[in-house]
Amino acid sequence: MTTFMRPKHCAPAQRGVVLIIALILLVVISLLAVTSMRNVSSSESVASNVRTSELATQAAEIALRHCESSVLEVLNVAAGATPTFTTTFTASNMFTTAVTPARWQSVSTWDSTSTATYVLPLSLVNQAGLTSTYKRPPECMVEPLPMVIAGKTSVSQTASFVITSRGFGPEVAAADSARSRPSGSEVWMQSHVELDQSLVGTTTTSGSGSTSGGTTGGTSGGSSGGDSGDSGDSHDSHDSHHHGRRRH
Repeated sequence: MTTFMRPKHCAPAQRGVVLIIALILLVVISLLAVTSMRNVSSSESVASNVRTSELATQAAEIALRHCESSVLEVLNVAAGATPTFTTTFTASNMFTTAVTPARWQSVSTWDSTSTATYVLPLSLVNQAGLTSTYKRPPECMVEPLPMVIAGKTSVSQTASFVITSRGFGPEVAAADSARSRPSGSEVWMQSHVELDQSLVGTTTTSGSGSTSGGTTGGTSGGSSGGDSGDSGDSHDSHDSHHHGRRRH
């Protein structure tokens, strides 16, 4: 009897090359996905920081311009002119003498209940009928800059002023009763206003708005694209402007 033997076929060894490649591709795709998510998160954070910084800048500009116009209004009314600018700013918010170093350089003066710091009404930066953007209103401080007026020998404390403003971003909480140090975006601006004494107490026209008194130098800031209750008053000319930003 003849016996037939079936040939034995050995299965090839499993190398697992496809599995290794698949795992490597999975790791690469995972890394790309994580990197993409981090980039999106970073972009959103940058955009948010830019927005808060720009809003703080607008608030500081509104405060600077409002206080410049308020200084002219107070001096003109004191000289007998008819009021033309609506403001809660009074002569008590202006220093009558200059000191060294200047008061605006003291952060402790700003972060206190001192009347040296004038706080603008919140309605000037939050538009009525819309969701409130700001929780803490901007502030300003007005100090005289001693100078000798042409043709005179005495030093005047009412011919030139340094006006400093401070604006806050929308994320800054409302001030507490002690007006403690704020936390969040913060922008500082400063201008130098020099008055034309011959025009104090009169009304002059400048551009599309009218302003009482006159300035031979100074700056005015206005907001663009933000909520503002500031009037359209403008100054005659400008010669210096300094502003700084500080974030916390």
